[in-house]
Amino acid sequence: MNIKASETLFREGILERQRVLITGGTGELGSHIIDALSYLGAQVYFFYNSNRAKAEKIAERLESKGLLLGYFQADFSKVEEESGQYQEITRKIRPTAFISNAATTQSSLLVFTGHEEVDQMLKINTLAPILLSKYCLEEMYRERYGRFIFISSIAAERGVLGSSVYCCAKSAINGFMRGLSMENRGMNISANALSPSTFLSRLSMDSMTEEGLNSALKSKEHSDSLIYELVNSCIKLLASESCSINGQNLVIDSGVTNSFCIKQ
Repeated sequence: MNIKASETLFREGILERQRVLITGGTGELGSHIIDALSYLGAQVYFFYNSNRAKAEKIAERLESKGLLLGYFQADFSKVEEESGQYQEITRKIRPTAFISNAATTQSSLLVFTGHEEVDQMLKINTLAPILLSKYCLEEMYRERYGRFIFISSIAAERGVLGSSVYCCAKSAINGFMRGLSMENRGMNISANALSPSTFLSRLSMDSMTEEGLNSALKSKEHSDSLIYELVNSCIKLLASESCSINGQNLVIDSGVTNSFCIKQ
């Protein structure tokens, strides 16, 4: 699928003067968000982990149009050691919006999940978004304006077999989002989460059985529409006019959350 930025529901230029920092920029959802936000006037910066080739491809495409301002490699499993680097990046960018999209999943029962894997999931899915939010918030306070969007998961609400730590991490982010929204209610700074069901990303395919993957491939139309709605929801929440939606977890699942088989 390739959602064209021009196919969004919003007028060109609606995000002008927005400086958006997004994690997981080379992922399926992240790359579509970057394209759409850039088209709509935002200054976009993104983090990526290991897919340097795709990061460079995204950068080349957008830089040729004068749309992209920067991208950075980051291993959020080492967020404590590299936190100073991330803080310096936010100081230079002075983001008006932060989209937390990077994630790692779990595909084993807790009893078979190693300590290092648990630690990695909590750092990438929970600690890194919290620390990056703190650094972004320090800059947003200067302008008394900011937008936070956390890409959560339906797993935080319903649970997924073989993903207990992942469910915990996403539930923690939802709670953090609500607390963040309350802390900054009078500052024109909002925080919301989007909780999609499974769509065809590397992350979701890694955790599927063959049966579940075949089912998902048959439902590619669902996957495409899901990403389309997620992208447009991000735009809506980022717009300066969106000041009434705050502290909300918006579930986007088309009512088919339980239609995929998750690996036990």
